[in-house]
Order: sequence, then C-alpha cells, then structure tokens
Amino acid sequence: MAINPNKTINHITDHFLFDGHPVSCIPFGNGHINYTFIVTTSTNKKYILQEINTNIFTDPNLLMSNMVMVTKQLKKVNKQGNTLEVIPTKTGGSYFLDATQKAWRVLNYFDDHCVFDKAPNTELAYEGAKMFGKFTNDLSVIAPQKIKAVIPDFHHMTTRLNQLQSALKNAEPLKLNETKSLLEFVDKHKVKMCTLDNLFAKNKLKQRITHNDTKFNNVLFDSNHKGLCVIDLDTVMPGYLHYDFGDGVRTAVSTSEEDETDLSNITFDLFKLEAYTKGYLESTRTILNDTEKETLSLSVAIMPFIMGVRFLTDYLNNDKYYKIKYNYHNLDRSKAQLHLANEGLKFQEQINGSKLHLIQFSASWCGPCQQLKPIIEKISNDMADKIDCYYHDIESQPNEPTKYSVRGVPTVLLFKGGKLVGTKVGATSEKDMLEFIQPHI
Repeated sequence: MAINPNKTINHITDHFLFDGHPVSCIPFGNGHINYTFIVTTSTNKKYILQEINTNIFTDPNLLMSNMVMVTKQLKKVNKQGNTLEVIPTKTGGSYFLDATQKAWRVLNYFDDHCVFDKAPNTELAYEGAKMFGKFTNDLSVIAPQKIKAVIPDFHHMTTRLNQLQSALKNAEPLKLNETKSLLEFVDKHKVKMCTLDNLFAKNKLKQRITHNDTKFNNVLFDSNHKGLCVIDLDTVMPGYLHYDFGDGVRTAVSTSEEDETDLSNITFDLFKLEAYTKGYLESTRTILNDTEKETLSLSVAIMPFIMGVRFLTDYLNNDKYYKIKYNYHNLDRSKAQLHLANEGLKFQEQINGSKLHLIQFSASWCGPCQQLKPIIEKISNDMADKIDCYYHDIESQPNEPTKYSVRGVPTVLLFKGGKLVGTKVGATSEKDMLEFIQPHI
C-alpha cells in the first residue's frame, strides 16, 4: 500500500491530539498486519501512527475499547510511565475513520529502545519473560469477561484440530501422502494437547487477560537491556497464561527459525529456557493457582504443536492464510513446529522427573570433546527412552558454564527433574559414562 506521507499528515494526523503539530510522517517497521508510520511533531516528539487491518480485526471499536482499558490499567500500575498509551482524537475517540472507512490510531513512541527476535542470552531471556509475566499480573485485577475476543478461539486447540479435520476432507491425495507422518504425530498427541481445553471445561483452569502474541520482539528493552514495555496489544484477550508462556518460549529460546528444514537443528536452549521460566514465574508467582503450576511445563509443547497444526491445515488448504515464500513453505513450517513440540514433550518429561537429561560442554578446538561426542551419541541412541543428550558450545555462549562452575571442557552435567544430580569432567570411556548415569535412572 503506497501512502503519500504529506497526505497522511494532512488528512489523518490532523484529527489526533499531538504535542505540537506533525511535521513528518515516515514508514516504520516490517509488520505483516498493520501499516505503521512514525510521526514527528514540531516539539520533536515522536508517535506511532497505524492503519488497523480490518480484514483481520473486523471490529476496530471493540479492538480499541480493549486497548484503552488495558493501557489505562497498565499506566495505573506502572507509575514510571513505561507503558503504551492510546493518543485520543480531537473528539475524544480512540481511533479515526477516514473518508474511505479505514481505521487509524496513534500510540506513544519510545526513544532509545531495542528489540530482539530471539533472546541472545540468558539475561535477556529472563528479563523478557519477566515483562510478559508482569503484563498478565498487572491486568489480573480486571475481570477477563470485560475484555472481548477480537479473534474468537485464537489459541483454542480443539478448534484448530477441527479445522485440520475439515482440511483433510478436501485435501489433494498427494498432500495427504506427504503429510502422513505429521498427521500420525498429531493424532498420537492430540488428547494430551487438549489438556488445557478440558481443564477449563471442568472449571479447573482460570481464564485470564493474556497477550496471546508473545513473540520476543514484542518486548522493548532500554539501553541497559532492562525490560521497558510490552507492545502489540491487538490480540489481548481472555485466555490461559500457558499461551503466553509457551509462545514466548517457542520464539525466544528455540535454537532455529520457525521454518528450519534441518530438524536436527531444532530444539530448545535449555539454559535460556531455565532463565525464561525463572523470569516468568517471578512475575506471576502470586497469581498462579495449583493447576496452572502443575500444567505450565506442558505449554512448551502445546504452542509449537498448535502452530504446527495451523501450518499443516493451511498447507492442506493450498496456502490460503499464511504468506509463503515457496510451494512447500507451510509444510516445512509444520514439520519444524511439530518437531519442536516433540522437544517440548521431552522437556516436560524431564521436569516431571521421568527422564534424565545430559549436557556436554565442549568446544571445536577440544580434542577430548570430539572423542567424547560419539560416546554420548551412542548412549543417547541406546537409552533414548531414559535420557536426552545435548551439546553446549562454550564458544557461542561463553558465560553459561559459569552458572554451574564448569571450569574446563569436556564437562558433562546430568539433570533429573530439572535438578543437577551429577558432574563428570574430562574424557572418559563408554563404560565409565554408563556407570555415571545408571545410579540416577
């Protein structure tokens, strides 16, 4: 969509209450939903101007009513003012309809902020998770039913599985054959993946006001890499906090992009996952009930699973919803996300104490590390039902080993139920490694 900035200034920005009068309006960001601009005024203040995508958000009045209620509460709680604000129109409205019935809004802009698509280290993983958790905590005083669903059943697993079943009825035979293993995986785990829906139906799970789009780049950080503000509030709706935690983990601490084709590269960075979990729990501890605590780890699998199902559905429907870069893009996305869901199931098993996980700290220049690697790989294959094994390259993240007093490589750490139960330093034989592991099985 090509917009003349001058025309935008003259015909749109004139309707909003800025500090000063607009002097420039330039395109901003790479968002796929709303068209966004930065408006600078005569007082050198900056604002975000957005055209609301009414193809997705069909009721801008409902959308903006939600946003106003949420931002007012966040501002009340955060006295320092690090919150999004809806800039009113000159008639007191929250958005403006132009002559073509396009809906526009203005939000405040944060100077000197930074964003990250993924958590670059454990410190930022912790800080970002803490911000998302604080967001839900700060809104816990608002009754969820006061916020309306702008996209009904957005993360509802049963609905997404039903949509997949509908897609299967009209899918091309070739695509059904291509997706056979994915469909078998979905069928195998669908009952477990509907756990949250079933608990809510039995009144054992609370609905809360949740963000529902907790991509890591929806947290702004200040110049000291401290959490500044949670942005992109379009999908704030009643939901389970599992959605926010799980999607945050999916995007922040996974080791690959959403459409990675080499499945061996797809897992979770366990150190970042630990930090992310710590940050989220720190902010939500006072509002979590027992059921939420018991089931939170499952969301690490649920959110990539639901995304995998959605990508798979769209592929079978001939790519009608998601933008694709090539013919099999949605298929690759589905494979990647369902693989990540399987990694999430492994993580839950580890948390619940049913499996061990082993981490080998190594480096490319370390000869003993390379000697130990095939031994670990063999143990991982031979004992796949009892242990999951991972590698950590100290060159890529040199600060992580210090948390566990790792002073050299190779070092092997053994965890059970999320707790460190053993440490082994130096090269060793398969026999010695098995003797190290066996007492903890």
